[in-house]
Amino acid sequence: MKADDLLDMIGDADDSLVEEAGKRKKTKRPKWIRWAAAAACLCLAAGAVIHFAGAPGRGGNRVMPWDSSYTAADYFRNSGEGESGAEEKSIADRVPYAESRDFSGSRSLMEEEGAIPAMESHPVFYAQACYNADGSIYSVEMTWNRRDLKGLEHYSDLSLTAGYEEIPAIEDCIVVELGPDGKVLEPAATVTERDGVQIIARGREDQKKTITFQNPGGWYQISGSWNDSYEDVAALFEWFWDHPLDFSRFVKENGDLYSFTTLEEMPDAFSGSLPDFAAYGYECDYSAVTLKNGEPVAFYGVYLSGVTEEQAANGDYTPGENGAEQIDWGLKREPDYYDREGCIGDVESVTEEEILALLPPDSITTQTKIQLRQGDGVLIIYATDLRAAWELIESVR
Repeated sequence: MKADDLLDMIGDADDSLVEEAGKRKKTKRPKWIRWAAAAACLCLAAGAVIHFAGAPGRGGNRVMPWDSSYTAADYFRNSGEGESGAEEKSIADRVPYAESRDFSGSRSLMEEEGAIPAMESHPVFYAQACYNADGSIYSVEMTWNRRDLKGLEHYSDLSLTAGYEEIPAIEDCIVVELGPDGKVLEPAATVTERDGVQIIARGREDQKKTITFQNPGGWYQISGSWNDSYEDVAALFEWFWDHPLDFSRFVKENGDLYSFTTLEEMPDAFSGSLPDFAAYGYECDYSAVTLKNGEPVAFYGVYLSGVTEEQAANGDYTPGENGAEQIDWGLKREPDYYDREGCIGDVESVTEEEILALLPPDSITTQTKIQLRQGDGVLIIYATDLRAAWELIESVR
């Protein structure tokens, strides 16, 4: 596969494609439903998006010869030449795959055995493999995340997407970049030839950045967020350049299978850990149970009071106004680093005063976030009525 074809085929992994089980109407609730472990992994499974415009060779990009003096910025030296303010339009979402398995729990083992870099500065890690209908690997996808609980200063999303088979061209799956005048742009890319391999880098310092290449062992795309530096992205690229991914680690039988159901279908999934919402006057608007290899590991539910059935169905209400109250209740039995760090205390010891002292994070937010440890798990709650939230918390102590 040529370098320009490679960029076309792989493109930028799209992190906005999350499929929640039991698709439903939109309700006025926070977007933190993505926290579910499987959903987070599914974010990785967005599939490869094909780039139609701006591939090296089509836009007249000159191939730069690599040498030992190359810096991280050199890989992106031409990436600032394109027009700014471009808007990316997606004509189709994804290249489909048949199924996937999660390998996030193998981080420590893979680090110890030198299969992936040890990135202590990025405490949250997700990994999954996607498979074709015949069971062969379509792609392996990993992300390393870092967050700042108080802001965006330390925000980082570094990721790897890799595969060892050429991706078939799918004509109707293309992404084009449009300028303010609506004309198709030729996004600037830097092409570097190193050891006979063409390396394609795209992205400016304040934008998402990607480095894409294919060698005899497979194809790779390394990406970083707007807040990741050229050095961050290039360091991850250099690691996998020197340490090709061992795809044999990702056979389907070794991964974890995540699936979804509802609490109605699995009423005993979290017996004793969830409040009796009906007893407190709440109607269930939505519920989802995340299963890992058939066992429940996460719950998310939206509960309403003071809302008619018609209002609930149409989303025609504002939480906290005109008697309408909403509480979003989440439970994670396998919390990640930031789930635990965000806790204000334990369910068993938190006081009513501590709960009532919490305030919405800004003037726009209508629900207050409450994060508490519950045994080995974590509760993540959004509530419009803190006194009502306290009653529910007290009921599961």
